[in-house]
Amino acid sequence: MKSAFKMICLIYSSLMLSGCAGSPVGKLIGNVEDKKTKTLLQNMVGHPLNDLVAQIGRPNSSVQDMLAKDKVYMHTWTIQKYARDRFVKTGTEYVGSSMVGVTPAGNGVAATPIYQGQYRDKGYNTPTYYTCMITVYTDANGIILEKGHELKVGRHRPIVYKTKAVGGFCDEFLGLK
Repeated sequence: MKSAFKMICLIYSSLMLSGCAGSPVGKLIGNVEDKKTKTLLQNMVGHPLNDLVAQIGRPNSSVQDMLAKDKVYMHTWTIQKYARDRFVKTGTEYVGSSMVGVTPAGNGVAATPIYQGQYRDKGYNTPTYYTCMITVYTDANGIILEKGHELKVGRHRPIVYKTKAVGGFCDEFLGLK
């Protein structure tokens, strides 16, 4: 149980640290704000988790936040949908030549064909997914909290784990558009 929570914390921390909303990396991983989902979560603070579950369904996982001072639980919803394959070009390869024209004949010179090398892109397809991850913290009584624990790393500002949505597609996935 503790190892699963640590893994979730590490993944969540890496998402938080690697892409702030608006940054190029943040846009790459879809770390942009879902306004309606954010409003929904803010309005649910102080309400029972069951009220939120009635609106968006059961969480994929619920674990005790072992790093919190008080008895706190972390509930996570993860929604991911396949979007498309994206071609990643790694180079080109020669595939032959083809005749693209002919020089005109005249003055005792025969027409001469003009050949051009033909190349094609080399690479591979990589899948692209749209993702929404919602994290909600509750107390021991199942009441939604604004935040879970704070993680202090050296002398830097602490990382605050908040009830929030990450991904940029939550409004759409939850039908809030």
